[in-house]
Amino acid sequence: MAKRTKLLITISELIYSSQFRNLHDLVSLLDRDVFDIEIGALATGNEAQKDIEALDVSVYRLRLQPTRGFTLGKISDMMKGPFVIARKRYDLVHSLLYQSFFTEPFLFKTLTSSKYIFTKSNLEWANHPLNWKWKCRFADRIVSISNATDELLDSKGFSDKKAKIFLGIDTDHFRENPDKGSALRQSQGIPQNATVFGCAAQFVEWKEHLTTLRAFERLAARYADIYLVYCGASHRDAYYDSFLSAVEDSPAKARIRILGNLTDMPAFYSSIDCFVLPSRYETFGYVYVEAMSCGVPVIACRAAGPLEIISEGDTGEFVSISAPDELAGAMEGYLVDPHRISMHGAAARQRVKDLFSKATMVRKTQELYLSTLGADRVRA
Repeated sequence: MAKRTKLLITISELIYSSQFRNLHDLVSLLDRDVFDIEIGALATGNEAQKDIEALDVSVYRLRLQPTRGFTLGKISDMMKGPFVIARKRYDLVHSLLYQSFFTEPFLFKTLTSSKYIFTKSNLEWANHPLNWKWKCRFADRIVSISNATDELLDSKGFSDKKAKIFLGIDTDHFRENPDKGSALRQSQGIPQNATVFGCAAQFVEWKEHLTTLRAFERLAARYADIYLVYCGASHRDAYYDSFLSAVEDSPAKARIRILGNLTDMPAFYSSIDCFVLPSRYETFGYVYVEAMSCGVPVIACRAAGPLEIISEGDTGEFVSISAPDELAGAMEGYLVDPHRISMHGAAARQRVKDLFSKATMVRKTQELYLSTLGADRVRA
């Protein structure tokens, strides 16, 4: 048996998020006979750290890049970081950090013999073009999570470094649970026989919460048994205040619910009949996959990530960006033909199982690790 590969996975913080789920899935399913895994986080002691440590991996604070709001502790961490990685001698580093700073790969490539991979989980480039360029140059491979990411890396001259790996979800966890869905409806005073449209997204402007609201208002004036439910984290900023004001002034206010940030997302998806999120763009769109895995049809804009998640007319529908009338029409399609809800929902779950499961993601990631390390690292 070959010596185990020392693998470091870096992450911003250990809080419950899509980034954390990606980390948890990797640590859970990677072959431990091949990989000796450690986690380096910019911040430790967060709510989800115990879940990672329960998988028998060590977690420690590691900072190899600058940050906003420097403190003495952060400065001290950054000064210690290079000595830590030089001493630990990792064979491979996989960064889940979404920031543009190139200092992390620079330090690994100049101070160690580690191979370096990072996941490009957003479409940012123009914000810090030189940082992104050098981060890509120092990387041995770059994980692309969507066609949109592929196109970005192609346009910047890094086609030879990219590896396409869809984000994966736990289809056993994200599945319909009628009891939980019924309980959530009851807690919100929503009739069990109502048709419920749901939107799950952090409250930022480009998620187009107001477009969903305007589309719903058009339908609520003609359908008495429909509801709209929002959940997601808010920044308590001007955008969120404007959204709350719009809901408060809405003629459909009595049939709108705002649930805040939820930890039991399968319960949320099980309580709705159709998922609606008309974001202007999504690098990938984890929530669409989650909803589909729970047997819910989805409606999204023809923009980036959702284009490769949704099979139009089979698992959901597409609409134009910032088009409330068109969105209302797509939503109404499920109201006038309720059979499409169950038909598209069943097809949606099957599509997720076929293409977007965490097992598929981890298998492809492990293959990438081994190919990056070279044939001498592959166990017989």
